[in-house]
Amino acid sequence: MEYIMKSKIYRYYIAIFTILISVIIISIVYNKNKYVQDDNIEEVLVQQPEEKNKTDRSYNTYTATIEFDKNLSTFFGNEIINYVHEFEQSTDTIFLRLGLNEYNSSLNRHSDDKADKSAQYGDNSIVIKSVKVTGQQVRFRQYNTSLAIQLEETLDKDEAVDILIEFEGKVPIINDYIGRAKKSIWLRDFLPRMRVYDNEEGWLSAGNFGKERYSYSETSKYKVTIIVSEEFDVITGTPYTNCLEENGKKKVTFDVGMVRDFGMYIGVPKNKKEFKTQQNKTLIIYSDNEIYLEDIGERADSLFGYYNDIFGTYPYDTFMIVDANSNYTISYPKMIIANFRKKEDLMSNMSKEIGHQWVPYIITHNTKEDAWLDYDLIEYMTIREKSSLHSIKKQLQEYQAHKEDKQYEVPYLDFAERLSRVEELLGEDLFRERLRHYYKTYAFKISDKKNFDKVMSKDYQYEKNKNK
Repeated sequence: MEYIMKSKIYRYYIAIFTILISVIIISIVYNKNKYVQDDNIEEVLVQQPEEKNKTDRSYNTYTATIEFDKNLSTFFGNEIINYVHEFEQSTDTIFLRLGLNEYNSSLNRHSDDKADKSAQYGDNSIVIKSVKVTGQQVRFRQYNTSLAIQLEETLDKDEAVDILIEFEGKVPIINDYIGRAKKSIWLRDFLPRMRVYDNEEGWLSAGNFGKERYSYSETSKYKVTIIVSEEFDVITGTPYTNCLEENGKKKVTFDVGMVRDFGMYIGVPKNKKEFKTQQNKTLIIYSDNEIYLEDIGERADSLFGYYNDIFGTYPYDTFMIVDANSNYTISYPKMIIANFRKKEDLMSNMSKEIGHQWVPYIITHNTKEDAWLDYDLIEYMTIREKSSLHSIKKQLQEYQAHKEDKQYEVPYLDFAERLSRVEELLGEDLFRERLRHYYKTYAFKISDKKNFDKVMSKDYQYEKNKNK
């Protein structure tokens, strides 16, 4: 009897041990490729991005102060840009982009180089009042979406200047990628920003690729102070470093850090709910109510894990999603503007808009020639999140068979065809490994199709620890 009891106990412990081993094995297999944390990428993108990831260039710095009227309809302010000209070719003119003026119907939205002939720039949303370079007043000329500053002395290689720009303007009455609603506005690409400089071609315009134009700029360091009526909150994707309330006004300062553009939301205070992602990033959701917040938080967490695996580590500590009365779900650096009352639209578009935090906000491409990469990479990975490569190929075959039938037209399949061929050639594992290498190599830079093709070519060899 005693022997039988011991035998049963022994078998019991064996069973427990077997279950534990099985759980451990399943956990290892399940998490093998889930939420990969690339410590090398974390080091490159977060700790020392200036030295590690842009060795041939200096980062411009923008220090801006903007005050809005009590109705959030007009503004005035100034910004100081510290610019280092690290190019062999000298220049006696500096060009900046005035992106806010793209949203005026009376202007040609795709004509950076055509002069605005309206009196006193009456059709513009932002008007430049004065420009000083290293403390001296200089001549300038405002164009539709461009500002030309005439320097008193030629700027040679490695010379630096401080540019002080004073401006005023009005917020367009639209509901688009920027917009106004009742007691709220959301803006990106509205501060004057340096146009991209090429050592051979000089100052480059933004190209003609629609909404991708906003991201075509050098990554820069931003510190911005916003002054609004005390009834409003300001959200920028980055927690504020200082907030002072006096005389009915609120003065909020944000040390935004290194971003490709500065975007923000201003509106009446909202409820705030915080989540921690599986990569230990802080996700903050602002909404007027508690509806769907858990669903939105879980979906965003899942997507951060997905893109972390595809490209590499998200380089910032925080990300924010703001419930606004917008027509679209819109991606800004470090944040998304959305309409929570359009839940289906938000949940379906969140994958694409969170993906844009990696491309084009960390890596961007020349908008005149290679802007399709900014769009295609994220659109394709959005499809791949839910569809197998086999499923995409099947859809492509059906699409080719019905290509003449306009009712069957599926816009995303054109770019899905390009990238699905690359993935099929390399295989899923190598394809993703190359994407991570591409991200790590060109993060915070402006890349092009040649670089992408080189990394994705079948015989491409690279040293995996190159950036350590």
